[in-house]
Amino acid sequence: MNFNRLAIVTFALLFLSFGLLIGSYLTYWTKVQVDNQLGPGVLTFYDSATEEKIVVVDGPNGDQERKSTSWENIYQTLSGQPINRLHERSIFRASLAFAIIAWIVELPILILIGLSIFNVFKNKKFRVGLCIRLLLGAAIALNIISVAIFSKIADYRNKDCVDAYDADNVRCTGPFYNHMIGSDDNTKVGLMPGYPCVISSTAFVIVSFIVSFFATFQIGNVQ
Repeated sequence: MNFNRLAIVTFALLFLSFGLLIGSYLTYWTKVQVDNQLGPGVLTFYDSATEEKIVVVDGPNGDQERKSTSWENIYQTLSGQPINRLHERSIFRASLAFAIIAWIVELPILILIGLSIFNVFKNKKFRVGLCIRLLLGAAIALNIISVAIFSKIADYRNKDCVDAYDADNVRCTGPFYNHMIGSDDNTKVGLMPGYPCVISSTAFVIVSFIVSFFATFQIGNVQ
């Protein structure tokens, strides 16, 4: 494998990271299934930083499905009253914000690598290799921050609940308030593709960064 091929590999890995970040914006990040306390069936709450949805499977035999884009407060279902989701929503927004900035940073890197592969500006003097690696390092940091912030989502759900009950956290128990993934007798908490997309994006950009040190990027006569 020659250096030019390694530049293409760097581009391909980064393109996968870039695409996964787009995927994270287009899908839900979490899913919570709760036994319907008001009748047969299951309530499923889907959530992301920009959209919320509930699917209710009910009917006489729990075999009819209804979808609603209006969020029915899951805190009310689990703890008995609506709760201000201030901390939980701030985590969603912060994590998504860093993912968006990472996506913005990755776009010029793809352009620079593409220009280098095809050596478009043959007469320009520009240290493209150094620039690409610095920007890749920034993209890695932004991806990692996004992943780390959202990993605390359960803690902030618990904080919202405890704040609503004046620090009486007896009602703020169970997997929804304490785990990103978990279940008990009537509640199941899990992930949708959005957050795993950011995790996978982070992995691909890290590998792209490592491969970039073995590749040659050149525009004109300067690497």
